[in-house]
Amino acid sequence: MGSQRVQRSPARYDGRSAATIAVVTLVAMLFLTSNVANALGVRRGTPQCLPPSSVASLGWVGTAVGAGTIKQAPVDIVLEADAWTSTYIAATLLQDVMGVNVTVLEFGGSSGTYPRVASSQVHANLEVWPNSKTALYQQFIVQQGAVEDSGMIGYAAKISWYINTAIANAYPTLIFDSWRSYTMNSVLQYLPAYGTTTPARKADGSWLCDSATYSYCSNGMFIPPQCQANPSGCREFWHVDPSYSTGENEQRIITLGLKLVVVYLGAAFDSSVMRCANQNSFACLFYYWKPEILPSTLSLSVVSLPEYNSTCYSQFSATHVGTSSNALMCDWTPELLMKISTASLRSTAPHVSMFFKQFSLKDNDINYLLNDYAMTGVTETTACKWITSNRNLWTAWISSPPANYIMTLDAMNVSEALLILIAVLCALDFSATLPTFHLLSRYAGTAAVKAQSPRFMQLIALGVLIVTISVALEAVSPTITGVCTARIWLLALGMCTVLGSIIVKTARIYLIFGNRRRMKLNVKDARLLGGVFAMVAVDVVLLGAWTGAAKPSAVIATVSTTTYTYLCSASSDTGGTAITAILAIFHALQLLVACWLSFKIRNVGTTYNESKYIALAAYNILLACIVVVPVAVLPINFRAQFVIKCVCILLALGGVLGLLVWRPILEVVLSGAVSTDALASFEPPSTAKLDRSTSMRNAMAKSDKGKEGVLCGLEARVGQRFAIKQIGGLFRQWTEVDLVLLHHPLPSLQIMPCGSLRGGQAYMFKVYASVADGATDCFILRVGGSSYLVQAKDATDAERWVQDIETTFKAVNASTTGSVSRASSGNSAAASATVSAAPDQSVASQRQPGPQRPGMVG
Repeated sequence: MGSQRVQRSPARYDGRSAATIAVVTLVAMLFLTSNVANALGVRRGTPQCLPPSSVASLGWVGTAVGAGTIKQAPVDIVLEADAWTSTYIAATLLQDVMGVNVTVLEFGGSSGTYPRVASSQVHANLEVWPNSKTALYQQFIVQQGAVEDSGMIGYAAKISWYINTAIANAYPTLIFDSWRSYTMNSVLQYLPAYGTTTPARKADGSWLCDSATYSYCSNGMFIPPQCQANPSGCREFWHVDPSYSTGENEQRIITLGLKLVVVYLGAAFDSSVMRCANQNSFACLFYYWKPEILPSTLSLSVVSLPEYNSTCYSQFSATHVGTSSNALMCDWTPELLMKISTASLRSTAPHVSMFFKQFSLKDNDINYLLNDYAMTGVTETTACKWITSNRNLWTAWISSPPANYIMTLDAMNVSEALLILIAVLCALDFSATLPTFHLLSRYAGTAAVKAQSPRFMQLIALGVLIVTISVALEAVSPTITGVCTARIWLLALGMCTVLGSIIVKTARIYLIFGNRRRMKLNVKDARLLGGVFAMVAVDVVLLGAWTGAAKPSAVIATVSTTTYTYLCSASSDTGGTAITAILAIFHALQLLVACWLSFKIRNVGTTYNESKYIALAAYNILLACIVVVPVAVLPINFRAQFVIKCVCILLALGGVLGLLVWRPILEVVLSGAVSTDALASFEPPSTAKLDRSTSMRNAMAKSDKGKEGVLCGLEARVGQRFAIKQIGGLFRQWTEVDLVLLHHPLPSLQIMPCGSLRGGQAYMFKVYASVADGATDCFILRVGGSSYLVQAKDATDAERWVQDIETTFKAVNASTTGSVSRASSGNSAAASATVSAAPDQSVASQRQPGPQRPGMVG
């Protein structure tokens, strides 16, 4: 049995613990709920009172909206109330007559109303008692300007002490309506004795008035110094809440020397007063105000206090109640209740701000509302009854809708010239882009196309095609699901593809030709394609994050006072703004890198050189961005924005397509129609069989055993794999050649194309050379009536070639006349020599006896 008791005891203990924990938890939750309600207010709805058809004539609601027309978006307004019927009248009219979304928040007091209105937690309080809030008026209205004074509501209010009239009628020989009577025991004896009424508590169980908040309180009551020695000899004075007229009642009792103990009843105040007012066996003296339901519906008498004067509050401080320096005797002064509203409503909702200023009620109106509420018990019902009975009064408060309240859709239509222009430009871009895929495949093996990486040319064409589709979507209504997202995705991916291809093409040229120490660098297409795809992959990730965070969608944008349109927009919150900025930075870096690399290779001379055209393409896109980006964000007319943006993008991408894709294609297509270049004018004999292992170029390369490109044993200077291009003309291309400068027996400059089945050309007079301005590693060669730009090994090499050519042909050029030229043209065998590519021929076999000239040594 002993062991059983030991086992039962913990069970009983656990049960009591659980119950204790549950009670504590419940009390804590009630306390938190009460605090949250006090801080955030109790949210009330506003039921419909007036059908829309009955107020349609006022223009705000009940009017039919046709296709393509919209009403201005309804405003969201929050009104602060303390169960005041006047506030519900305003809420009902705003909602039912003006189409405003209204919420009513009821707070347990008005002490924080100014900060709430200033912060837009609530937008208006239509019944503010101003006398106790003079400092707040100066702070929030006069100094900060965050709150607007919306004028007086129209009826007066006053705080007073009250006594139940029934007790005065029961004892007509006694005076109950003067403060002096409560210094006499003959009147005090009818008030409840000290300890009769239980003070109110908070949700957490603490006293409503405790010393932690109010230093003069103890156990939910205020006991003045004259009652502290013998509280049982004093009588009760009932108060609602210590935060109402804080410290004023307490200090009056002390200053007037009344033997009254203040009991704070809280939620039990109304029921206690009603019980007291309906009997005459005892009296109840209490603090209250009007207009309010209790004074309007119960038989109560005002207790007169010393008359108010302008200096009677000068010695009072709510924080020094009970001190010797504190004093207050006089009555409250009547107050003209005022309305306050959030100052920003003047710009965000001017019609609502004007309504608050026009809204007013008279004393007879508020008395009607209070009396009716006493019968119905429902504030909203009372407000609706007053509204239906006083239409002629409140219609004057309703302003006419603004001109832009109902707006008509202004959208691009297919017959507009601007839309037709963009459609034509898009069609031209499509027709120019689509054939390039076939042509690039067809001519991929041609030197002019192959040297410029047809794969990347196809990627550039693909990017242009994608961007053109994005531009075409600009003409599609943003209200169609997915259009706003598709526009940005296609534009971003297309530009990323174009810029990525330009970057890798330019980087390869820079790495191979921009730095001669890396001439043998092998940068394969596959690796470069991987770079483009990596950029596109990063773009896809960023676009996905942007779509999720920014949530692109159609929004309404005002075009004029009476018209609107739909535009694409993205979220402007922190996440959406951040990812939008990251996406823009990524594309800006792509563009800047492309422009920088294009600038670095601007003077590079290579076979089929396209560095100049790549630079032009990159600068073309940069210029378009400089125009389009500001236009896209500036608040200009949407038609102007549409045409400027689309035209700039299409022209920029059309330029890229022409410079980097169509130009080399046209070079190949037109090459059959133009005359062959002078560099290939001499053909080897038809009977000769070409052997590349013993060709002139290879023979000279094998004989190049000396220094600075001078053939051993021969007065000659050799330049291998020089890039040369005829000056002038759009479709002139770079070609790799070998240059051989011979001094003896006759001066001769031989130009032989590398990798060509044809022979070269030898020039024996009218050969000139000069330094090329702006390209230090190049020189200008003038032969056969044409001028060529030649890229040497470096600047020093170029200068030596200019010096050697001018030295070699100086005497010949000076002595050659027109007659000599005619004689030479008549005897071509003496004027020029065809360079054969026969296996048994070489430069060494043509060597003439005689000493080498040291001046020819590079």
